Amino acid sequence: MTARLTELAQRTGVSITTISRVLNNKEGVADETRDKVLKALDEMGYERPRRLRKQSQGFVGIIVPDLDTPVFASFAQFMSGALARYDLIPVICTRNSAGLTEDDYVSTLLDRRVSGIIFVAGHHAESGSDPSRYQRLLENRLPIILVNGYIPNVKASFVSDDDETGTRLAVSHLASLGHTRIGLALGPRMLVPMLRREKTFRTLMRSRFGTPDDQILVESSLLSIEGGQSAAQSLIEQGCTGIICGSDAMAFGAIQEANRQGLGVPRDISIIGYDDSPLMRFVHPSLTTIRQSTLGISQAAVDFLVNAMRSGDLGSGKEMLFRPELVMRASAGNVQRRTPGARPYSPGKNPR
Repeated sequence: MTARLTELAQRTGVSITTISRVLNNKEGVADETRDKVLKALDEMGYERPRRLRKQSQGFVGIIVPDLDTPVFASFAQFMSGALARYDLIPVICTRNSAGLTEDDYVSTLLDRRVSGIIFVAGHHAESGSDPSRYQRLLENRLPIILVNGYIPNVKASFVSDDDETGTRLAVSHLASLGHTRIGLALGPRMLVPMLRREKTFRTLMRSRFGTPDDQILVESSLLSIEGGQSAAQSLIEQGCTGIICGSDAMAFGAIQEANRQGLGVPRDISIIGYDDSPLMRFVHPSLTTIRQSTLGISQAAVDFLVNAMRSGDLGSGKEMLFRPELVMRASAGNVQRRTPGARPYSPGKNPR
């Protein structure tokens, strides 16, 4: 202990007696001097005495569908870091874990007197979902934030990816490469983000290419590799030269299906993902995708929550949208103009 006091005194230029008063949380020390000693203590790697440690401002639940999907793991990571800066402790709950539902987790968190809850792609992302589960929480004055989804008649704060803009970016990019026969591989249509993307896609295909409604190519499946394979199989059979997918996992599955059919990506067909999962730059070919602003969305969600906790203003039902960006890599290229009788490129074989 004496050696530590001496070291602190040498580092700060403060007397050992004063440092002792700081460490014992005694009065009679100027705030500037107290901060100087504590900062040096932290920088030197010493643990603060228990009486001087910051007290947590409470627990906050983060409910996500799972942590296997990279975009959900990113949200959990960024939100946890943002909460820590407010001295709040995150409690991460995954709906697929042990069969527990969103409502199960809410009940448990309420029993633990949680200070607030952030819902990521929860029931609020399901079209037609019952709003009462969220209305009850607000009536009990619990701050909640709803991410990537929207449900009417809930006076909370919503923070979402701008699905309309993301779809426009993807369609515009393929159009700039000469594609007109573009297909959309969606996740389940019950999800609000998927409905928004499909609506925008249909509008663009009509206005930009004059495609009749009954010839607009949309396939709905699971937001998984297998779902991407299934949707891509149908879209390829219908002559698509470009496919926009509902997630990066679907896009990876679409690439696998194209390869299975002997098609080169992007030589014969272009594929665009959604989310910009970390590993997608390393797949072959590296994936052109739409990048969600997971960091920006996470920080905004936490800021809104903390403001609600401090002010009591739980929100107005408005939705803040974050603009995504196009990340151009190798899976999308110029449309291939085949001459009659030409064969598609097969991986591992030299094109003739």
